[in-house]
Amino acid sequence: MKQLDKLIGTNISESTRNRAIFYLGESYYLLGNYEQAVRTFVKVEQVFPNLVKEWLDSSLDRI
Repeated sequence: MKQLDKLIGTNISESTRNRAIFYLGESYYLLGNYEQAVRTFVKVEQVFPNLVKEWLDSSLDRI
């Protein structure tokens, strides 16, 4: 996760940054940190609405 955080803070394309944020949300989810996963997924909800909806719904169910 540290590497994703580091990548997000660099000079990368918006597309790559959004994908990294999505993967960061998945990482939080898989580690059981559902609240942080929700906060992270919300950042890219407009970019990946269908993908994020499933992860958000599942995260919220587990909180």
